[in-house]
Amino acid sequence: MRIVHVNAYDGNGGAGRAMMRLHHALKHTGAQSDALCMYQFDPHSDVTPIYRNWWGKLRSIATIFGERYLGKALAPSRGIPFSLQKMGLPVHRHPLVLNADIIHLHWVNHGMLAPRQMKKLLELGKPLVWSLHDCNPFTGGAT
Repeated sequence: MRIVHVNAYDGNGGAGRAMMRLHHALKHTGAQSDALCMYQFDPHSDVTPIYRNWWGKLRSIATIFGERYLGKALAPSRGIPFSLQKMGLPVHRHPLVLNADIIHLHWVNHGMLAPRQMKKLLELGKPLVWSLHDCNPFTGGAT
């Protein structure tokens, strides 16, 4: 059984730390566990960034700031951070996702996955688990 954990960041934030604990615990038991992130803060972690080249990293940074600040500009009166859910990366094409038996989503906001990318993940026909580390999945955008 090969599991891929998908999170926006590697070990940054509560969801990132939870993902890393689960990923390492599964590896410790002998499971085939991989972790995929949009932006890798720790170059020594055993997490695979979606993009390794400078252009891809720039694209990731642009989606992070785009979702964060465009959402603030377009909905300032809400008083809570809210994501536009418009940007997203082609996670469904990544080899770790394609080779996985189970896809485990953690925190996929800040432009990592929008509904259209979620649909493409579901179309792969693999079991998908989503740990709800925040309100985004059931509010449609709260971060």
